[in-house]
Amino acid sequence: MNNPPKELNVGHMLSYLYYFFAKFGDGQIVVEEQQSIYETITEWMGKDSSFDENKKVLLEAWDWFDGCDDYEKPDVLENVMSVLKKSDAFPNDMLPLILADLVKIAKADGEISGNETALILRIALSLEIDMAYIKALL
Repeated sequence: MNNPPKELNVGHMLSYLYYFFAKFGDGQIVVEEQQSIYETITEWMGKDSSFDENKKVLLEAWDWFDGCDDYEKPDVLENVMSVLKKSDAFPNDMLPLILADLVKIAKADGEISGNETALILRIALSLEIDMAYIKALL
C-alpha cells in the first residue's frame, strides 16, 4: 500500500475521494473529470491558496491514489472518510458538500451513470449524510 502524503491535509483527502469516485464511478478518469476535480479542490483550498499549492496537493494525492493497488483503494477511501468525519479541520455540517462535488464531477463527462449514483449513495452512507439531502441532489 502506498503511504499518504507526508503533510496530509483535508485537500489531499478530498482529492483522494474525488479521484476514487471518478475512477470507479465509470471506470476511467477523463479530462473533464480531472478539470472538475481541480476546480473543486481549488474552491476548497480557498483564495489564499496559490496555483502551485493546489497543484502540489493534487499531484501528491494522485501519487497516493495511483500508488495503491485497486483492491486497496476502497479500504483507503473508508479510512479517508472516517478521518474526515472526525476532523476538526472539516466540520461535519460541510460533509454534504462533498456529495454536491461528486455530482458535479459525475456530470463533467455528460451524465451521471447508474454506477456513479450507486457510488454517491455508498459514500453518503459512509459519511452518514441524510438521505433527504442526497435525493435533492440527484
